[in-house]
Amino acid sequence: MRGLVTERDTMQTKQRTNTEAMVDCVNRINTAANEIELDLRETFAPLVGKQVFRNDNTFMKKYEHLKPSVNTRNAQIWHHKSDYELCFQVKGSENGKHGNYHSTHISIGKVVHGVLVEIHTDKSDRRTDWTVEEVEAARIAIHEAEEELNKAKRSLGPFELHDYR
Repeated sequence: MRGLVTERDTMQTKQRTNTEAMVDCVNRINTAANEIELDLRETFAPLVGKQVFRNDNTFMKKYEHLKPSVNTRNAQIWHHKSDYELCFQVKGSENGKHGNYHSTHISIGKVVHGVLVEIHTDKSDRRTDWTVEEVEAARIAIHEAEEELNKAKRSLGPFELHDYR
């Protein structure tokens, strides 16, 4: 049937803006990171006081199985090697007009010489409720503030912003 527009046709013609894609990406990755963070803290809590890492900051063989799989909860997660903390990186992307990418850091606990000495108890609470309208309004406010700042700087004429003595 010619002339009938299907849902697939509509999806192909209406491409998301980069802002829409980035908002979706940030909300999705932050949601995954908030959930993963709680799971990882529970997983590693019994290891406080134990040697968890080798000298090269990789997991000791007997604890390798505790690392989350790389692709989990619609995100990618990697152990971030560090001398002083047990941490992971959660990453993901969304397509808009261009690819949009977001990454966030999860700190699980403090490490000293490969020994997990404590699990962090403070919750990161990454925002998961960003909206396109909020982002666009903030961009407009920043642009307007920059214009006002530039106008004020021009009003100084030949004088510097600070009096250097």
